[in-house]
Amino acid sequence: MKLHLIFSLALFVAVPTVHSQDALVQATNLGKMSYKEASDSVNGIIEQNRKLVVTLVGEIRQRDFPADSKLCAIYLLGELRPRDASAVDALMENIDFVATRGDIRLGIARWGKYPAEEALEKIGMPAVHVALTFYLPKEEDQLKRHLMCNVLQGALGEDNAITILKQWIAKESDPHKSANLELALRELEKN
Repeated sequence: MKLHLIFSLALFVAVPTVHSQDALVQATNLGKMSYKEASDSVNGIIEQNRKLVVTLVGEIRQRDFPADSKLCAIYLLGELRPRDASAVDALMENIDFVATRGDIRLGIARWGKYPAEEALEKIGMPAVHVALTFYLPKEEDQLKRHLMCNVLQGALGEDNAITILKQWIAKESDPHKSANLELALRELEKN
């Protein structure tokens, strides 16, 4: 097995487990703590989660990061459901990243062909906002547009996604951006 894949699996399985056990112990003991201790524990767990998200985003953005490791990092970001704009942005930049394998631990896939799309759907409204504000108005690539429409539909439901997209089109003054949003609307309406 390649060294980077071993490291990735260790990061994916061992590191979150160690941190989550610490967080689990702290959360389990909240009822035994004073308010200050409980509040400090909660703040520590939140900070730990923030650092994990920042680390995963940094790894996903590395140009030479191995594809198997990127797959694990993207999946984990989806499971963490960060509201952080940089996490959503990193996933949007990789929305057409193709998973070349299923989950080697379980023998079944915890993700489909486009894991970043699935992660963005799990994140929900922060992903919708970033897609509508920064990506869909400029997107020229048909596959990426299609995947972003899937994110809108997955996070909002088909009817709400169409309604919100129509509202965005109505307030868009740039003809090029409006045309791209119209293409996205047609994509949603044909589903």
